[in-house]
Amino acid sequence: MLPFYIFETLSVIYLVGTLLSVFFLLKKRPTNFLLGRILPSILIIGLILLVEIQIEPYQINIRRQDIQIGKTTSNLKIALISDFHLSPLKNDGYLERVAKKINQENPDLILFAGDFLFYDHIEKYSSDFTIFKKFSAIAPTYTVFGNHDYGIGDSRHSHLYFDQHEKLAKLLEKAGVKVLVDASDNIIIKGEEIQLVGFDEFWHSSKNPAQAIKNVEGKGLKIGLSHNPDAAYLPESQNLDIILSGHTHGGQLRLPLIGALAEAETFFPRSDYGHFINNSKPKIFNTVGLGESGLPIRFFNHPEIAILNIQ
Repeated sequence: MLPFYIFETLSVIYLVGTLLSVFFLLKKRPTNFLLGRILPSILIIGLILLVEIQIEPYQINIRRQDIQIGKTTSNLKIALISDFHLSPLKNDGYLERVAKKINQENPDLILFAGDFLFYDHIEKYSSDFTIFKKFSAIAPTYTVFGNHDYGIGDSRHSHLYFDQHEKLAKLLEKAGVKVLVDASDNIIIKGEEIQLVGFDEFWHSSKNPAQAIKNVEGKGLKIGLSHNPDAAYLPESQNLDIILSGHTHGGQLRLPLIGALAEAETFFPRSDYGHFINNSKPKIFNTVGLGESGLPIRFFNHPEIAILNIQ
């Protein structure tokens, strides 16, 4: 997490430097308009922005979305979380907050869309994974893996760091979370059968989507879970009702009227990052996730727990 610590150190230096500079300028009251008015204003605005982009990653939003599919007689409530990206400030305490919020929502099903790590060794966070027992105690809980869990850094399948997925699988299964890697499971909720398909990471060279849908049949509700929303464009996804995904972080940094600033290397359009696409086949729901990659910052884009009401 060297970039994390470097950024936080530079932030503290900027914070202290800005406060001292503004104090000096206000005390001296320079007659020069640039030094007396413009420069202090720029420094203060920069300070406010710096504080905002570092506070926002810890302000969890509950995002609610109604989704009309019409294959169940009763509503299905799903809690969807993606991109935990555990870090020194987003570990067991943060997971406790998330579990508490989800428990208050009383979902029928909890789904994780992968990327539990960024590029750290899993050993740094092994003890934090005991918290995932609190999720599986609320409702049946399933997960897929994301590119960072495999150590894949980009769409060229570059392994830039360590493949942690096997260790992750053991920790998650121990906590009662069922891992789906190109596999499906039939779940009975409120007396109705739901077929859940877990696609392996889209950038993983060994992915096998045909294996994922091998046992999927019938006319019931079919939900696809994938880290990358591009799984929605696979031929194997076309008979599913919806793909639930993460990966994009909603752009992580967003601006009003412009939208997502960061590119997640997807066929999924950047303008759709973090949105529900109702008019596609299958439908696509993309969550902005809980954590951050790169710098630990967000702007106009709070981390979220998505509560989906499927009708």
